[in-house]
Order: sequence, then C-alpha cells, then structure tokens
Amino acid sequence: AVVNGAWSSQGSSLVVLPGALSDGVYTVSVYPVDVMGNSGALSFSFTLDAAVPAAQSLVMSPTSPHKAENATFVVTFSEDMSATVQPVLSFSRCLLCDTFAVPSGTWTTGKTWQGAYLFSANNGDGSYSIKITGAKDKAGNVMTDKSLPDAFVLDTTAPPAPGLDPVTTPTNVRNQL
Repeated sequence: AVVNGAWSSQGSSLVVLPGALSDGVYTVSVYPVDVMGNSGALSFSFTLDAAVPAAQSLVMSPTSPHKAENATFVVTFSEDMSATVQPVLSFSRCLLCDTFAVPSGTWTTGKTWQGAYLFSANNGDGSYSIKITGAKDKAGNVMTDKSLPDAFVLDTTAPPAPGLDPVTTPTNVRNQL
C-alpha cells in the first residue's frame, strides 16, 4: 500500500513523515533517478509497535493459601517483552500496610517472567493483593499496570494445641488417656 506523507531532503538524506500508521510491518522502497537518467533502488523494512503490553495471567505455585514457604510467581504478558527490564511484582494486605516485592526474577520465554518469594510470619497473615508494573516490550512501550485484588491468602499461624486432660501419675488405670 502507498502511504502518503510529507517528503523533504536534509543534506544528503531523504526524510519522510508519513501520516498515521497502525502497528505492523512496513517496507520502504525508494527508486531515485538523477538528471542524467541514472537510477537506483533502496528498500528496508521496519516494524511499528505502539501497542501497550499487558500482563495477561499470573500463576502462583504452590497455589493459595500459603504458609511460611517459598512461592513462585509466573507472569505471562500479551507480547514479547524486553529481557533487560524486569517487572516489579509487589503485594500488600491493605493500602497502609507494608508492601513486599519479589526481589528478582528471570525471563523464561519472551512473554513469560518468573520470580520467587519466601513467605514468613514477618509478612503478616491475611489476604494479599498483587500489583505488577514496570515491564517494557521490545519497542520500549511500558506495560499497563496490573492489579489483582485478593490474589492469595497467607496463613503462617499454627492452629491452637488441642486440650488434653492431665494424666494422674502414678496410676493403675490403663486407659486414662
């Protein structure tokens, strides 16, 4: 397809400012001809990506509820992401509560990031919301922040010990327990 736009020359460069382009792959072909009739050809292609990436899914292993344990977070994005930019995955029980973050992670595929966190009693028991921010796609578009309310439950408190009647000692009753 022919794309209309403004053409100009700046020194020995030809500059084109195309009209609005949608995301996709484009090929530019130029066929210059000088005053003597000599001609040449030049072509190049580029990909336009202005779409904002998004986190499509989050899987935790093991699944909720969690005890004091190591948990893995796997985030899948809508498109291939920049491997040089780590997303920030943070979680909190409430707006004024402490916020914790997965300290680091790795890109396992172009669209999938994985990180781990060791839960402890210091995190505090309760229902946690997760926020994923900061990742960029290969074109440099920053992701749309993703919030997941009540994403998991943390329960590190041991149940109360059962009540037992004390054993009288010494005893001659065989089934006193």
